[in-house]
Amino acid sequence: MVFIAACRSVRNSALYVICVLFSGFFPACAQTTQKVAYEDVASVYHLESLGKDIYAFIAPEPKVPIVSGNSVVIIGSDAVLVVDSGQFPALTRRMIADIKTKTNKPVRYLINTHWHGDHNSGNAVYAAEFPGLSIVGTPFTREAMNGYQPKFFDMVKTAYPQALERLRKALQESKKPDGTPMTQEDKRFFSGVVEVMGELIPQLKDINYVGPNVTFTDQMNIDLGGREVKILWLGNANTAGDALVFVPDQKFLATGDILVWPTPYATTSYIASWIKVMDKLLAMDLSTIVPGHGPAMHDKDYMQIVRRLLADLNDQTKEAVAQGLSLEETKKKVNLQAYKDQLTQGIPGRVYAWDNYFMTAVDSAWKEQQGIPIDENPFPPPARK
Repeated sequence: MVFIAACRSVRNSALYVICVLFSGFFPACAQTTQKVAYEDVASVYHLESLGKDIYAFIAPEPKVPIVSGNSVVIIGSDAVLVVDSGQFPALTRRMIADIKTKTNKPVRYLINTHWHGDHNSGNAVYAAEFPGLSIVGTPFTREAMNGYQPKFFDMVKTAYPQALERLRKALQESKKPDGTPMTQEDKRFFSGVVEVMGELIPQLKDINYVGPNVTFTDQMNIDLGGREVKILWLGNANTAGDALVFVPDQKFLATGDILVWPTPYATTSYIASWIKVMDKLLAMDLSTIVPGHGPAMHDKDYMQIVRRLLADLNDQTKEAVAQGLSLEETKKKVNLQAYKDQLTQGIPGRVYAWDNYFMTAVDSAWKEQQGIPIDENPFPPPARK
C-alpha cells in the first residue's frame, strides 16, 4: 500500500510500475493496452522551434506509464535558460548536445516547474555540464524535491531491479500474479514496461540528486542578455509550488503540469485554487503554450476545456459536500463523462490516465471543501505503533 500511495501522489511513471508489480495489480494496468503505435519516451523527443531563439523538446505520448516531461530552451545574447530536465538522463545529454548546435552561450538557469521526478531527474546532468548553474524553483518545490528525490533514487537501486526481474519472469511464464494466463495484449504492454524500465534503471542508478539552489516566491525576472524571462508562481494548482515561465517578447508560456494533454494530471492537487490560476493564464496575451506533457499549442482552446473541467468538478463536489455526502458517495455522484469522452476518445491508455490520474482529483476537491489539507508527500513517515 505504501507503493500505491506513493504512486497516486506522484503520478510519475516509474513509481506506478513498481506499485503494479509489487501489489499484483496487473489487471487494471493491462487494461491500458491497445494496438497503437506509441513512441518510446525513453529514446525519443521532438525538437521544435517555437519563436525567435526558443526551442522545445516535446516528449511523445508514452506507450507505458513511464513518462518524461517536456523541456524548453530559451536563448539570450548572454545566456540560456532551460525549463525542466526530464526523466531520462540519456535524453538530457542529447538535449544538451542539441542546445549546443543552436548556441555557444552557456546554460546558466534551469527552472524546475515542480517536484515530480519526470521533470527534474536530469538536473545532475545539467549541473555537471554547466558549473555554477542556477537551478530555480519555489520554496515548496525545493522542499518537496529534497524529501522525495533521494528516496526515489534509492528505490531505483533496490526495488526497481527486483520489480523488473519479477516482471520478466511473469512474461516468461505468460502468467499474471494470480496465475491466470496473460493475453497477447498483456504481453505487449508489459514487454514495453520491461523495455523502458530496462533503459531507466541503469540511467538513474548512478545519478546523484541535485535540487534547486535558488528559490523565488511570486515572481523572478531573469535577464539573458537582451531578453527578459519572467518566472511566475500564480497560486496552488497541480502542486503547491508550480512555476510558470513567460517570455514577453514572444508571448510564450511554459506551464509545467498546470496544463497536461491529452488528459490532465490532478492527483493531490488544489482544484479551487487551480481554477483561479487558469483564469490568470487565460487573461494573458499568449501566442505559444508548451504544457508539461503534450504538443505545443497556439491557442487557448485546450486551456479553456481544462478550466471548465476543473470548475465543473469543483461545483459538483461542493454540492455533494453541502448535501453531507461522504468521499465515497461523492465519487459516485460526480459525473464528468462528457469531458472523459472528449479528452480520451475512448483510447484505453488515455482512459486509464483519466481514471487514475485525473479522477483522483475528486479526493482533493472533497478534502478542500471539508477544509482538510492536501498532502503531496509520497513518502510519509511510518505510522506510530
